[in-house]
Amino acid sequence: MGTIASNLLINIWWEPLIVFRSGLHSKMGEYWKAFMTVNGLFVLCLIIIHFTKGYFMGLVPLIGYYLAFSVLFNLLMFNCIPSFKKLVFKVIRR
Repeated sequence: MGTIASNLLINIWWEPLIVFRSGLHSKMGEYWKAFMTVNGLFVLCLIIIHFTKGYFMGLVPLIGYYLAFSVLFNLLMFNCIPSFKKLVFKVIRR
């Protein structure tokens, strides 16, 4: 448990702090806003999937359902997080 907790603390807090202070020379407010938005959207999608997956019986409809939610999650991120939108356009241009 201690290893898991320390890894989470380092990956969520310490590494971004080093990147933002040393590499980007900016504050972490944007990171925390994006981090909370992404995780909030993810948890919301998981809750919706949990309570609605029973309506889709069979493997193929369930795969389609999960794919639709993946697209929905990415569209929500695209609209809610400006840096994600920049990243998508940057990857598409390559």
